[in-house]
Amino acid sequence: MSAARSILQHVLWPAVVVSSTVGFVACFQRGFLESGLVLVPVAFFLLLFGLELVTPDRPDQGSARDPQLWNDAFHGIVGQGGGNALGQVVFVFAAAFLAGEISERWGGNLWPAEWPIWVQVPLLVFFADGVDYWRHRWMHTASWLWPVHMLHHDAERLNVLKSGRSHFLDMFMRNLLCYAPLALIGVPREVMLAYAAAVTIFGPIAHANVSVRVPEFLHRWVLTPQVHRIHHARPLELSCSNYANVFPIWDVLFGTFEHPDGQPRFEYGIEADCARSDILGQTLAPFVEWRDRWRQGRRPNPRSESPSRLCSTWH
Repeated sequence: MSAARSILQHVLWPAVVVSSTVGFVACFQRGFLESGLVLVPVAFFLLLFGLELVTPDRPDQGSARDPQLWNDAFHGIVGQGGGNALGQVVFVFAAAFLAGEISERWGGNLWPAEWPIWVQVPLLVFFADGVDYWRHRWMHTASWLWPVHMLHHDAERLNVLKSGRSHFLDMFMRNLLCYAPLALIGVPREVMLAYAAAVTIFGPIAHANVSVRVPEFLHRWVLTPQVHRIHHARPLELSCSNYANVFPIWDVLFGTFEHPDGQPRFEYGIEADCARSDILGQTLAPFVEWRDRWRQGRRPNPRSESPSRLCSTWH
């Protein structure tokens, strides 16, 4: 390995995390909240897309040569973007309205909105990641929710476009189960969006097919690519772990953490043979599964339920 490549591997992860954080802070300080949540991720998606060609973790896994490239782009724009938009309209604003009722009945918001912003933001990111940890874990363990989340896991390659490969109902559930409760307890909008920014800081590079080296002690404290790749492993004993999106300490606390050191080389994807390759089939898959379950007297399809059933008993 050349010295230049080794240096790049060591500096790449902290450089992306720090620079994207600076980008979000700059946008938020200027009041560009929603636009910042679009512009910064797009810029770093393009950067990571190029870096996958320069320093790939697995040479055959990059986005540029992925047969699912356009499917992933569609789900990133329509699925993730549309699902977030729908969830925010239906639940976040509704919860914000109900927060007024809580304030009136309880004499104030449950969230310490009067605290300095530099205290609220790290507190909110940590707390929200704990809430989202359980939401994410539930998506794996509930047989009726797994068909929604399965789209994010059914690809046999892991690259930066996979970070946006989500069903619109998946994002809808994140807003329902994570963001809406935060709005309900009175978290200010700009503080709540800090968690969305934090997920976007760590998520794309955690999925990217980029070779990086991260100090071992960080794996338990912040999401690293090595930790998140285990969550996308094909073997269930590995993928039923590492659910946190920012702080793996939630996995450590609740017994679902798998450390990357000493792990054998594994393939990505899911063991059940139920993946669809076309955009329409992938979008309709949860509805088809629910229809089939209803027609069969609510008996789940063993192929699509297997990962969720085993994850629910693994830990």
